[in-house]
Amino acid sequence: MKNRKRLLMLALLCMAVAFSVLGLTACGNAVEFKINFMVDGEVVSTINTGGNETIALPDDPVKEGFTFDGWYWDNDTWQRPFTASSLLNEPLSKDMNVYAKWQGDGISFKTLVADDKDNVYGKVSNTQQTFSFLNEVSVTGKATFVVSNDIYGVNQIPTKTVPLNVGDNTYYVLESIGSNIRLFTVTIRRKPVYTVSFDTYGGSSVLSQQIEEDAFATEPAAATRQGYTFNGWNYDFTKAVTENISITASWNIIDYDIVYVLNGGENSAENPLRYTVEQTITLSAPSKTGYAFTGWSDDGEILTGSTGTKTFIANWQPVVYTLTYVCGDGENNSLNVTNYTIESETIVLSDPYDINADFTEWQCNGKKITEIPKGSYGDLTLTAVWEKYDVKLKLNTDGKTYSVIGINTDKTDIVIKPIYKTYSVTAIAENAFKNCSSLTSITIGNGVTSISTYAFRDCSSLNAVYITDIAAWCNIKFNDYFSNPLLYAHNLYLNGKLVTDLVIPDSVTSIGNYAFQNCTSLTSVTIGNGVTSIGYEAFRSCSSLKSVFIGSSVTSIGDYAFYNCSSLTSVTIPDSVTSIGDWAFRDCSSLTSVTIPDSVTSIGDWAFNASPIKYASAPAFAFGYIGKNNLKTAIITSGDSIGEKAFYEYTSLTSITIPDSVTSIGYSAFYNCTSLKSITIPDSVTRIDSSAFYNCAAVYTENGIQYIDTWVIGVVNNSLTKAVIKDGTKGIAWHAFYNCTSLTSVTIGNGITSIGYKEFDGCSSLTCITIPNSVTSIDNGAFSDCTSLKSITIPDSVTSIGGGTFMNCSSLTSVTIPDSVTSIGYEAFRSCSSLTSITIPDSVTSIDSSAFYNCTSLTSVSIGSGVISIDIHAFLGCSKLVEVINKSNLNITKHSSDNGYLGYYALNVKTDGQSDIVNKNDYLFYTYNNINYLLGYVGNETNLNLPENYNGENYQIYKYAFYNCTSLTSVSIGNGVTSIGGNAFWECTSLKSVFIGSSATSIGGNAFSYCTSLKSVFIGSSVTSIGGYAFYNCTSLTSITIPDSVTSIDRYAFRVCNQLKIINYTGSEEQWESISKGDEWEPSARYNINYNYVIPTNESTKEN
Repeated sequence: MKNRKRLLMLALLCMAVAFSVLGLTACGNAVEFKINFMVDGEVVSTINTGGNETIALPDDPVKEGFTFDGWYWDNDTWQRPFTASSLLNEPLSKDMNVYAKWQGDGISFKTLVADDKDNVYGKVSNTQQTFSFLNEVSVTGKATFVVSNDIYGVNQIPTKTVPLNVGDNTYYVLESIGSNIRLFTVTIRRKPVYTVSFDTYGGSSVLSQQIEEDAFATEPAAATRQGYTFNGWNYDFTKAVTENISITASWNIIDYDIVYVLNGGENSAENPLRYTVEQTITLSAPSKTGYAFTGWSDDGEILTGSTGTKTFIANWQPVVYTLTYVCGDGENNSLNVTNYTIESETIVLSDPYDINADFTEWQCNGKKITEIPKGSYGDLTLTAVWEKYDVKLKLNTDGKTYSVIGINTDKTDIVIKPIYKTYSVTAIAENAFKNCSSLTSITIGNGVTSISTYAFRDCSSLNAVYITDIAAWCNIKFNDYFSNPLLYAHNLYLNGKLVTDLVIPDSVTSIGNYAFQNCTSLTSVTIGNGVTSIGYEAFRSCSSLKSVFIGSSVTSIGDYAFYNCSSLTSVTIPDSVTSIGDWAFRDCSSLTSVTIPDSVTSIGDWAFNASPIKYASAPAFAFGYIGKNNLKTAIITSGDSIGEKAFYEYTSLTSITIPDSVTSIGYSAFYNCTSLKSITIPDSVTRIDSSAFYNCAAVYTENGIQYIDTWVIGVVNNSLTKAVIKDGTKGIAWHAFYNCTSLTSVTIGNGITSIGYKEFDGCSSLTCITIPNSVTSIDNGAFSDCTSLKSITIPDSVTSIGGGTFMNCSSLTSVTIPDSVTSIGYEAFRSCSSLTSITIPDSVTSIDSSAFYNCTSLTSVSIGSGVISIDIHAFLGCSKLVEVINKSNLNITKHSSDNGYLGYYALNVKTDGQSDIVNKNDYLFYTYNNINYLLGYVGNETNLNLPENYNGENYQIYKYAFYNCTSLTSVSIGNGVTSIGGNAFWECTSLKSVFIGSSATSIGGNAFSYCTSLKSVFIGSSVTSIGGYAFYNCTSLTSITIPDSVTSIDRYAFRVCNQLKIINYTGSEEQWESISKGDEWEPSARYNINYNYVIPTNESTKEN
């Protein structure tokens, strides 16, 4: 306080001195000024002063919530503070107000900048890693502050020093003044360091710079780049760096020269004279007459990145030009080159060669040319000029002879010379003169030996053929109908003279195919004794030919040899001929007589057809080829048979002579020969086939049977019931009694030696036939389908039983085969379904395939000791064949398919003894291994009550026992039966009811399948199983009683029983459900099951 007073006194003293010196008025008085101290617009104190002295300031004013910050001259900017000594530096010249400046209680920031929204921001160097708010914040008055990193001040930082990451760092400063608080969001940016890189676009590399934010990059030295000059950097280096930047260099590109060395060529306008480092240039080819450009040096390329002057040299080579020679049909001279260049020496042309012409000159562009001078260039076509021959020739493969291949002139009269240029012409090629419609004559040289296909086709104007040697002409090989020019010319000239009476000399050995076809000028032909064959169509359509003499050496007359020789009246064929071809004399419309020798063994189809032959002498077979419409007299000179349809419908035939050599007359041989009233059949004939003399006038009838001479050939009609063949009859024709369905008995007279093929086939009512001892053979099918025939005795004169002899004789129960028989043919007894046993005698050596096939009732077979072979399937289908007595040396075993299935079905095979099969009251029983089997029934009853026992013992019904018994209507199976075998009653189509007794335990598979009339079935109480398909397809079955003893019903047992609506079951529903049932066992239609069924008295009575 004392000091203050001292200071104040000192100040006053100084002021006094000042006033004494300065503060005087003009009148000598001091001047005073007022200083008003203003606080919030009010004067709180006034001081008078002389204006240039130190003054005493009033006490600091006080204001709630604020701190006095001093007095100021100004109250706007607060830039001029007023202190006690302010007047010393700024003396007053007038009254003055000074103002109190207040600073509110609180905090302020020294370096950071705050906005009016309490956001504070500032930057620090990248090197500064922490920031102290203690150093930054000024605190006034009663204010305090805290620093936190969250807006709520939860995570306060006591040290008020915070870490800084590169970039913006945000913290929160909370100011507190009493109860008043204020929150500042403070962002402190630690300046990043940015990378400034330099892109020289492939020039020299420049190091990048690391520049702190707001600092400046340093401009580097100039870069370098091949092919460019440096132009500076594309950047303002006075601009502060605020991000990562890439500064690019600016360049000016350099143009370089291209130099061309053309070596006489002319450059392409497309090739440039200058280039830059950025270009890729591929040079175009220059040009030079007569030369081909082969390439520029350095491959004619300037690659991107190249610099400096480039020199390119053009490389050349001479062009190889083509010489094309047009020689027509000729051949070029091998000395003539085909290529040349502009540098080639002069080329002298050589003459070409053409077998069809003489060479005249070479021409180029229509002008004669003999050489190609050096210096010439360009492809040239040289054309040979010829003087042509009349025909085109081709050298044959032998290299010594020619063929004519075509016409070479417009002339209509062509001469083929024998020799051209020292070579003979030997052939005329295929199509050589085809379509030469203007050709009128042709001369053919003696050297020609063959004329090929279509050589003269459509030469429609041709009227003459000239030759000089008939023998040479006969030897020409004509390949087809159109090979011979006579087809159109019709006229043949020998040494200039028209040929009418043709003589073939003895020097000729054969007359070729087509040799004289259509030669209408011929009226007679004499064929020399040297000729052995007459070719195909050799004299075809020689329409004026009236007579032919055939030499004694001819062995064959070819197909169509004299076809359509319409003037020819007769022909005698010599004994040397063995064959006559197809259509050889067909359509010889004037031919009425022909003699064919016995030497002829073959005649082709239609050989004499459409030729009006009335008289013919020929072997038997030949008449099948002679036209039937006009023949009246036929003399058969040889042959052992008259073939099938040999004289079929020869309605004009009145006389026939058959020689003793004939043994058979074929099918329909004299069919419908209505004019033939008598015929003598020689004793040599042993066989006449069916219909051989049908509707022939020589047939006569006795007792409904038709005869021809001494042979039976048929019946008047099929209603004949009894046939007695008269004694003296020599034979019966095949099929004579075929399908005589009313015939019941036949008596065959003595004298018949054989029963022929199917003579009694289909005689379904025949029950009795007497075969005389004169018969030695029974042919195939003789009694097939005689379904009523029950037994037959074969006489011991018979040695063989033919194939199918008794096939389908379904009523045949017994056959006696005599010891004379040595073979049984194919299917001889097939499907004899009633045959129960057969004994094969020791004389039989072979049984053919299927001989007893499907004899379903056959139970026992005894094989004789002489049998050495049984063919396949001989006994296949004999499902009841339980016993085989094998006396032969064949190895026959049970269940084997060997030896024609003979042992396949057998229960027992033994080597001696008699059959063990017993017929008891028409029931066939067989006992094996102490088991009794019922094999079948051979009686006539239709309602059967099967025996209660067999010799006091139970028995089984064997498989197939009653198979296909179509007459059976009902069956009661007694208590002695223990099982019903598979297929036992299969296809008993008339069976209506079945009662099965109480002893049977099983019903086999298919036992009653296809019993389509079966309506009701009672199954006894001991049956435990019903087999698969047992009642399959019993389409009339409406009800069935099944006992509760049944434990299994196999698959399809009642399938397709469409009418089965009721199943009476004596057990409960639970018992029914426990029965094992196979797939689709049940009926196809809806049905009901009566469980716990009580058997009515009438049914149980049957059972008991």
